Amino acid sequence: MNYKEALDLVKDALHQYREPIYDEPAVMAYSAMEKQIPEKPIKLPESEQHMRYTDTYRCPTCGGNFSGTGVADYCYHCGQRLDWGEQE
Repeated sequence: MNYKEALDLVKDALHQYREPIYDEPAVMAYSAMEKQIPEKPIKLPESEQHMRYTDTYRCPTCGGNFSGTGVADYCYHCGQRLDWGEQE
C-alpha cells in the first residue's frame, strides 16, 4: 500500500458517517499523511534568487523558501515531503 492508498482509506473512514468527522486529531492525522506524498519544489525565477551559486526553491504546500538542490527530503517549514527527481 502506498501513501495515496492509505490517505484514501483515512478519508473514507472520516466520511463513513452521515456527518463527516472533523475532530482535531483526525484532521491532524489526515494532514500529516497528506504531507507524506512527495511534491516537487518550485524553483524561483532568477529575479527572486537570494544566494549566489545555488538555487532557491519554494515549498508547494506552505510557500516557505529554502536554498540548494536535494539538500532536504522534507520542507524545513511544514514537513512536506519533497521530490527532487528530474531537477534542472
